Amino acid sequence: MIGEPEFAVAPLLWNRLGDLPRSDPAGGLRRRCQDFSAAAGLDAEAARQWAVAREVENALCYASLPRHQGDLARSLWVASTLAGRTLDGLPSAHALPEPGHGDS
Repeated sequence: MIGEPEFAVAPLLWNRLGDLPRSDPAGGLRRRCQDFSAAAGLDAEAARQWAVAREVENALCYASLPRHQGDLARSLWVASTLAGRTLDGLPSAHALPEPGHGDS
């Protein structure tokens, strides 16, 4: 497959949200994107933008699947946080289930 390597950063951001710092999970997510991108020699802004796009796409898919509301909330949390402002009404990062592990 040929494409921007920054496309592949998204799973590193949407997985393991429980490992983000409790005091500032949103900042921790953005730092995770920056740090990984820097370590891999990638464009952090392109990685962030791809992650937002991928999580919006995931959210649209999960919205039609009643048994994936936890996944929907996680996707919305990651996308909105990376876009600059976490959506109101979502669970905290540490209350979100890991991908595929139940509802929120």
